[in-house]
Amino acid sequence: MHGLIGLWRRSRHIRQREGVASLLRRARGFLTYCLFEHRVYYLYEHSTDSVLEVNEADVLPAIRNLTFHVVSSNEAADRLEVTGLELRSYMGNAREALDKGAVALCTFVDEELAHIGWVVMSEEACGAFAEPPCKVNFGNGEAMRAGVWTNPKYRGLGLHRWNTFKRMQFMRDRGIAISRGAIAKQNLVAQKAHRLYGPAPYAEGRYLRILWWKSWRERPLPPR
Repeated sequence: MHGLIGLWRRSRHIRQREGVASLLRRARGFLTYCLFEHRVYYLYEHSTDSVLEVNEADVLPAIRNLTFHVVSSNEAADRLEVTGLELRSYMGNAREALDKGAVALCTFVDEELAHIGWVVMSEEACGAFAEPPCKVNFGNGEAMRAGVWTNPKYRGLGLHRWNTFKRMQFMRDRGIAISRGAIAKQNLVAQKAHRLYGPAPYAEGRYLRILWWKSWRERPLPPR
């Protein structure tokens, strides 16, 4: 029931902000996704100490009325919503993710969500995200980046790059030594944002799902 409510809220949100055409396009993609999914990812591993080598002023977007918030619980999200800053409708199971310990790092322009990215710090919280099953040792100072989204209205303005800096900074401050994440092979913007923090991807991951059957394979990549 919670899943259906989340889908309904998400569809209403898309229709209101992006229009009926976008909703229909996404619905068609979702139906295809329910039957079949094949994706290729690059897998990244970065030391969070690498954020010390990046000057925040060099990656800060030139956007007025920009605010940044770390949201680690549904109670914190409730307090933001009272001030007009709403984030949970942008992800159908955001409540579940927050309840399980994932942390949302959000950037707003005025009262509009411009970018969101999550830090996942436990195996339990992974289930709230549609991320590939890359290996993360949560008990040994590692965390995973997930659920990254930029509002179409603000794409191309450097928000992803700056928020990558803020996520790396957050993880280091929390005592997390290694940041892991999977980036779709065709997502060149995200790959560029991560070049500031260390080496090229260490592996290529291939995910295949046909109805309920799933396969995940990792292939090491040679050093670049």
